[in-house]
Amino acid sequence: MATARWERALLLALAAAIVVLGLHLMVGRVTSPPRDGRPRAALHVLKDLRLAQESYRYRHGQYAGLTALADAGLTPLREGGTHPVSGYRFHCWARGEEYVIVAVPPRDLRGSGGPVFVLDETGGILDAR
Repeated sequence: MATARWERALLLALAAAIVVLGLHLMVGRVTSPPRDGRPRAALHVLKDLRLAQESYRYRHGQYAGLTALADAGLTPLREGGTHPVSGYRFHCWARGEEYVIVAVPPRDLRGSGGPVFVLDETGGILDAR
């Protein structure tokens, strides 16, 4: 009889642990942000823009804004343009041997701390959060 009580208590404790674990997993799934590939897509765009800038500088002796890069056929993005996959908007300042390109996340990513990326003529990409 004592063994039956012990087994029953063990089964109830195990069932409670399973319920708690299940609730923990459900709450974790609801509260954790979804994996979003848009920042990664924006990084790929910045890497492409870095190559476009270097190509333009090789041909023209200086860096250029996004519209000039687009006019030269080096990128489809123009100043303030939105990349269709990432949803990021891209802005560029360029003069002579310097440029800065800023990638601004879409509104829904800004509220959740989506990264703002900055690329300059050194080739480094910074997360400006």
